[in-house]
Amino acid sequence: FLKRVLLRRTKEMRSKDIELPPRIICVKRFKLSPKEEDFYQALYTQSRAQFDDYVNAGVILNNYAHIFDILIRLRQALDHPYLVVHSKSQALSERPVIGNSHEKVECDCGLCNEVCEDPVVSECGHYFCRSCIELLPSVEMRSHSLKCPVCDQMLSIGFKNSGSKQRMMAGSEIMSALQRKSILNKIDLMKFQTSTKMEALMKELHDMQERDPSAKAIVFSQFVNMLDLLEYRIKIGRVKCVKISGHMNLKVRDAALKKFREEPE
Repeated sequence: FLKRVLLRRTKEMRSKDIELPPRIICVKRFKLSPKEEDFYQALYTQSRAQFDDYVNAGVILNNYAHIFDILIRLRQALDHPYLVVHSKSQALSERPVIGNSHEKVECDCGLCNEVCEDPVVSECGHYFCRSCIELLPSVEMRSHSLKCPVCDQMLSIGFKNSGSKQRMMAGSEIMSALQRKSILNKIDLMKFQTSTKMEALMKELHDMQERDPSAKAIVFSQFVNMLDLLEYRIKIGRVKCVKISGHMNLKVRDAALKKFREEPE
């Protein structure tokens, strides 16, 4: 039945239109610095102890979301310890929940991918920080054109607290609020410490520029906070960059893309 109603295009079918260069996958392994190694091993030991507690109690299936969070924190520790230390909830701490005492739901924000602060739930069943939702462009919300970043359905959220009037911000207010939420505001930038992965990336960028001064690179990260850290490290390394994240409205995003495409360096 699906074959009759869906049109599926593959890269092979559209290869002449796309004209992508050949994909080359290169996996590199790096040794953590002594401080990073100590931090990761301490986090791993704590994580393993909690996992063993779930195994011994026979409640693994009841805590799968928390186990997933433990694994996420270990991944973040390998990117940069700041992601764990300055997270909205520190690793292995109690996470915010929604629901009554008999049915509690652990949740991560669908926009910032961090543990929800003052969580709200959409009609499609996904959770968001109230502050993240308040940053969404008011025009898109009024026109009902905004889609859920998790499932791509039309985004509709009802705020239970009707006593406080909901206000959507736009323009400079949005960017100012985003900067206030940035992990960089929790760090003493005069004592900023880099990480092994960051320095590996910086070496790749400098090597790329030496080979071809006009070359450009795209760096991906699942974690919004890691993008903030990378942007700061790249800029103090005197490399121009722009950042795109799910918080940006269409106008700001298009401006960033235009700058990336058209600026020579």
